Amino acid sequence: MTNEPQPPAASRTALAFRRLRPPQELEIIMGRQGPTALRGKTTTARILMAAGPYRASGEWWSGAAFSRDYWDVHASDGAVYRVHQDQQSGQWFLDGYYD
Repeated sequence: MTNEPQPPAASRTALAFRRLRPPQELEIIMGRQGPTALRGKTTTARILMAAGPYRASGEWWSGAAFSRDYWDVHASDGAVYRVHQDQQSGQWFLDGYYD
């Protein structure tokens, strides 16, 4: 038996999502590959990396139907945001950020 140093135990890191209620209106500039910049009430930033769109729709039976494209974006201000575009109105919204 030797006294060799053991590698550190794997640490777990989890992200929390801080949801904004109601979502804030947002202006997004789109490029060929997705969002490239955002501007809202509290932030203006270039988008460094974007993942999406993640499409969601539902409640078509209730008269309150929705259809949205969600994106997770890493912005130049260091934050990672979740944004969505309402497919019926074309308006963009800031849903929240990862913490």
